[in-house]
Amino acid sequence: MGHILVVIMMVVISSFARVEANMITNGDFANCQFLGWQTDTDGNVGSDADFSMVNQNGNCAAQIRADYDDTDVFFANTLYQSLHFTSAPDTGFLLRMELDALSASTQSDAGFIADMFFVAINDGQGHLMDGSGNAGFLLAPTEINGARSYDIAFWLSPLFAVSSNWYLDIQLLIGTDVNGLSDFSGSTLRIDNVSLTPFRQISAPSCMGILLLSGLVFARFLLSKRSD
Repeated sequence: MGHILVVIMMVVISSFARVEANMITNGDFANCQFLGWQTDTDGNVGSDADFSMVNQNGNCAAQIRADYDDTDVFFANTLYQSLHFTSAPDTGFLLRMELDALSASTQSDAGFIADMFFVAINDGQGHLMDGSGNAGFLLAPTEINGARSYDIAFWLSPLFAVSSNWYLDIQLLIGTDVNGLSDFSGSTLRIDNVSLTPFRQISAPSCMGILLLSGLVFARFLLSKRSD
């Protein structure tokens, strides 16, 4: 019965969103190249030490590094891509990605100053926005302290489809103290499986029918457990 419940819940969740063409170019970096993406190191393109590809058992991912001896960055490294919203569903768009953050030192090390990363929509003029089009971030600046993986999703307003010149920014920033100095201990951010798809809901009657069926099956499951 547990397997039936899992299947039904998967149907319910998937019914809220219909998978359509990905509007991100080379979001899985399958060709081990930055095709469709651009790089920026403090206003310049950046070096191979700042931006590179990592091949993990045949699965390639983009890698951003900062605050290492061989990196050119003084402030921030940004991986970005122009976004083209090809349709405007009533409920907006779903942006997903996988991130792995790693710092060479941690808060247990003397003099540690955490580097940071964030994800945002850029209007092409340097203004950063959240999923609703307001000033802010999709993922606010997040400190890197050791190793951590993120599998995250963001909802974007359908209003983004009525205008152009939008960019997806993924930025790695060097953390500094009150004097503007870093700890010169590097951090790495890996990016993979970035996707952007229209997000559409099914009709209310269909949705209610599925939820009702799920409730009936769950109730039957509880009754069977009590009779055991």
